[in-house]
Amino acid sequence: MQSLLLPGIGRHAVRPPSDEEEENDEVFDDIAEEPRRKGSLRSLRSRISTMADTPLTDTTTRRNSSGSCSGEDGGFEEQQLGGKKLCQDDFEVVGSLGYGGYGVVRLVRSVVDDKLYAMKSVDKWALIERRNTGDQRVVQRLSDERDFYASASHDCPFLVQFAGSFQSSKRFYFVLEFCSGGELLDRVGKCGGKLSLDAFKIYFAELCIAVDFIHNKHHAIHRDIKLENVLIGSDGHVRLTDFGCCKANLNRFGGGTNSVIGFSINIMPPEFFTGAGYGYPLDWFQMGIIGFEMLNGRHPFGNFPLDPEDDETRYPPRYNNDIPVEYQELINGLLAPDSHERWSSLDRVKESAVYEGFDWGKAAKKEMPVPWKPAEIAATPKDEVEYETDDLALVRRRTSITDHYDPLHLRRFSFCYGHSTSHDLDATPRSMEFHNTTSEEEVSDDALVTAEV
Repeated sequence: MQSLLLPGIGRHAVRPPSDEEEENDEVFDDIAEEPRRKGSLRSLRSRISTMADTPLTDTTTRRNSSGSCSGEDGGFEEQQLGGKKLCQDDFEVVGSLGYGGYGVVRLVRSVVDDKLYAMKSVDKWALIERRNTGDQRVVQRLSDERDFYASASHDCPFLVQFAGSFQSSKRFYFVLEFCSGGELLDRVGKCGGKLSLDAFKIYFAELCIAVDFIHNKHHAIHRDIKLENVLIGSDGHVRLTDFGCCKANLNRFGGGTNSVIGFSINIMPPEFFTGAGYGYPLDWFQMGIIGFEMLNGRHPFGNFPLDPEDDETRYPPRYNNDIPVEYQELINGLLAPDSHERWSSLDRVKESAVYEGFDWGKAAKKEMPVPWKPAEIAATPKDEVEYETDDLALVRRRTSITDHYDPLHLRRFSFCYGHSTSHDLDATPRSMEFHNTTSEEEVSDDALVTAEV
């Protein structure tokens, strides 16, 4: 089966697990044999002041003999497919789709509705390691990502659909729509490095509708729009995914933040580097970058950011000779260095000569013919091979002594959307509000373990 990279997973060479590594939530190594050193587990544990308050019993979430999930404390009263709480026993692993610095994405089959899903797992100790090396908001971004999926994904057909979430003592899990077409980046590569003009019009229009929805319906910015974060669903339409960098609670002009931590620098606009703040125009600049890449097969600025000091010499970018003038004007408008002159709305994109006579109403309803539709994947459960980065394996070896601790127990993380149009979900969800903070303040140790999300 073709290897697909799904939400939040970077591009790494696949490495088979060593003999010392076991599948899923099993212990990897005995840390008692590892030499004590500065920065080791003992030092790490000393910085987790609330660890003693976390559960000391089950290390995974499993179904007991009565059919209910066990392994999470009584604070979890969320519901899932069929009206029961989600746990690992609700899914059969089909295979691994990809992996990144925090965990893996698996292709799974639900035993409730017999459908395929992408299950993204995030290692808790890897998050702690990231936080202790300076990224103070890494856990908050995880909570915000879950909140955005739960509150927004089912209201827009061009966002990857969210089926639910749960956690064990070692990992957080996102259950997401399986997009069998893979990344748009891979599709561009298979089309000879660039898309046809007709394919560009459809894909780009659907992405613009998704960005407009995020801005105007949820007053948020994505901040990480790139070809790797655009998937192609089984219906051939695109899905924007990976909301780990999403920022909410902006005013209607999109102002109100200046964070510069944890983002892909080469897709950021000039205002990102000035410290004066940025907003909705940032996402439209990133739309200009992926639009250029879809047509030309390369980054518009040589894979480097458009720095405020040299934007006059690098803008506008150079296009392939076969790109029509109206397409160049559209991309140039989105890539304008000055955020006040940039094309920063769906209405402005609609005015482009590229979309003259284009039926946006049909596009919003997914009624436009798609350029390509992936073949149906018939998958059966099989033994899973779990791949990990060296850093993640190291974190696990160092922390195996704390298998009965839950270092990041986020209350009410478990969730399942209860009125999906694409999934048979009978449960009624807990009331949900996407509550991303308006400032980039640090999150305290107590908040990390007991945060109400």
